[in-house]
Amino acid sequence: MSTSTEAEKLRPESVLLIRLIGLIALMACLSALAVGPASEQIGRIRDTVSDIYQRMAPRQPPEEFPALIVTIDQASLDAVGPWPWPRAKIAELTERLFELKAQVVGYDIVFSEPDRFGGENLARIYHGEPEEVRQQLLQLADPDERLISVVSGAGNYVVVGRAGVGDPADGSSPDPSAFPIEATFDGDRPQNLRFYPSALTNIADLDEVALGHGLLNGEPDGDGIIRRVPLVAMLGKRLAPSFALELIRVAAVSSIAQSTGGAGKVANPDIKLHVENGRLTSLSYGHFRVPVEADGTMRIHFSRPVKGRTVSAHEILDGKVDPIVVGGKLVIVGFTGIGIEDVVPTPLYSENSGVDIHAQVIEAFFYDGWLSRPYWAPALEWACAALLGLVALLGLPLLSPGRAVIVSLVAAIFVVSFSVGAFAFSSLVLDATLPLMGAGIPATIVMAGILLSTERRRRELRSIVQVEEARAEEAQKIQFAMLPTADSLRALPAGVDVWPVLEPAQSVGGDFYDAFMLDDTRLYFTVGDVTGKGVSAALFMSVVKALSKSLILRDGGALDRAVVDISREVSRDNPDEMFATALLGVMDVTSGHVAMCNAGHENPIIVRKDGTAELWSMDGGPPFCVMDDFPYPVETMRLEPGEALVIITDGVSEAWSPKDELFGRERVLDVFAKLPSSAPSEEIVNRLTKAVRVFENKREPVDDLTIMAIGYRRGSITGQ
Repeated sequence: MSTSTEAEKLRPESVLLIRLIGLIALMACLSALAVGPASEQIGRIRDTVSDIYQRMAPRQPPEEFPALIVTIDQASLDAVGPWPWPRAKIAELTERLFELKAQVVGYDIVFSEPDRFGGENLARIYHGEPEEVRQQLLQLADPDERLISVVSGAGNYVVVGRAGVGDPADGSSPDPSAFPIEATFDGDRPQNLRFYPSALTNIADLDEVALGHGLLNGEPDGDGIIRRVPLVAMLGKRLAPSFALELIRVAAVSSIAQSTGGAGKVANPDIKLHVENGRLTSLSYGHFRVPVEADGTMRIHFSRPVKGRTVSAHEILDGKVDPIVVGGKLVIVGFTGIGIEDVVPTPLYSENSGVDIHAQVIEAFFYDGWLSRPYWAPALEWACAALLGLVALLGLPLLSPGRAVIVSLVAAIFVVSFSVGAFAFSSLVLDATLPLMGAGIPATIVMAGILLSTERRRRELRSIVQVEEARAEEAQKIQFAMLPTADSLRALPAGVDVWPVLEPAQSVGGDFYDAFMLDDTRLYFTVGDVTGKGVSAALFMSVVKALSKSLILRDGGALDRAVVDISREVSRDNPDEMFATALLGVMDVTSGHVAMCNAGHENPIIVRKDGTAELWSMDGGPPFCVMDDFPYPVETMRLEPGEALVIITDGVSEAWSPKDELFGRERVLDVFAKLPSSAPSEEIVNRLTKAVRVFENKREPVDDLTIMAIGYRRGSITGQ
């Protein structure tokens, strides 16, 4: 197993410590997020994320607009004159709208003072004029009466606005109990509604004749952006509807009156409040049911402004608007002209007209254009934060740093995707911020602990590896010091050409070879392979090699006796029950006669003078340490001058390619078939070694590679 893999496994005590620190961090993080500035910051972040969702997926405007905005825009001011207009002009605009079959007309305007163009007001302004002039001014028709007459006209359904205000310091606010409120409510009175001690209202006579009164309030959030609008609030001690809700109610009254032929004030269905545990969750009116928050506000899923939702007031006054544009609509009259516009920021635009928001609230009723943050959303978000935090504490320390990061990213992507999906497909505002921060901070601490512990473990293992590498390097030096040197092989008689190669799969291995002269004419050679790799195999190999040399010399080169003695002596002290294969031989360098014993090893290959190669199939016997006193047969053959005997270990024939193919003996023979005639042993060995490494294509070798080539040259050199 690699050092990095070992390092990724944390010790149990490290896992316990990381979990303990992470648990403390999780509890501290959740506590900090529950109260105080952090809790407020989470709310701001949630709203910011919701704004991003709105910009990514704004509500699509409907094909049919239930509400029509009539704007007192700059073109209207240029055509009629600066604001305020005479109430007679407002009355004329109202008459034109009802002539165009508007279902209900609502004014996003508070007419809190008498018309300045009234006779009494003009007489006060021109008090220095002759009495005759003053009397003529006093006899002028009252513009307020003109507007009141139109508003109170039969079949004219008008809603006027009022603005909820707080008590001034001097306590001069009017008593809200006297304000007319036509809307009636059914259901328990909820807690936590927005509260206005009093209101800025219209002049009393106008208030008295209007069929509806709605609150115009739509206070922005702490960052100044309007995301939600009250649908119901407390005005003093009484429930009061919003301006948009009152328009919908009066429109319904109009429809009922038209269908029954009765008076508009007769039909007045209740606005039903749905309250759970004292908290308002939704309200319904007719077939509409809208989710609201505990304070009575509705979150708006905003659409972008569109042309068909708005017409200019002067176009209405000039008769330039097709009745089909106005007919059956809930008309809202408001300001967009320079200097008088009601400009508010929304999630989609930094400058949005206030009258447009009322229209979007009405569209929300008709086309489900609201956003909902259910009462159970906070519980779900806290539970998700706690659950993800616990999963991080329990699971991440068991993973590698890389996998821990991947799992954390996948969890974060899932939470964000769930939040986005809930918004896009169900109009739910679910906060991904709280779970990400609540679980993310402990998860970050856990991963930091994993990285620190892993790095410490790596340093420890690196130190161990360095010690092992140093030992292996020393063992390799010892191993190669036991093998014949190039100089000793070059000093062999001219009639023989020996060249070996040994490349361990690790720093040290279990392969070995040896070659030396028993006397003036006999060359002893051996190639062996010990089971396993590494230091233990190298140590066992050194024993086998040393015993082989010692016993072959003791037995005077008698292979049959030496092989049995070697197997017996190696088996005598072998607690790990290892075994070794070996091919041992003696060659007469004057005649080319070769005698060999095979102890479970690869069969040798004879490379003929003409370049052909063939396996010498030997009977042989089992590897050393497998069977005691096995009578290994001595098998003989004869090399002709120019021929070579090649001995390999299974690191050659069993080399693997990246495609999981074996090199095999056929490829070995193919390499020899391409050799020139009477190729030197060094070239034979080098070509075969290169062919194996090319075949492996940088794949890590699975076994030690050893090749020894013994060429017989006496005949070609001496002329024999």
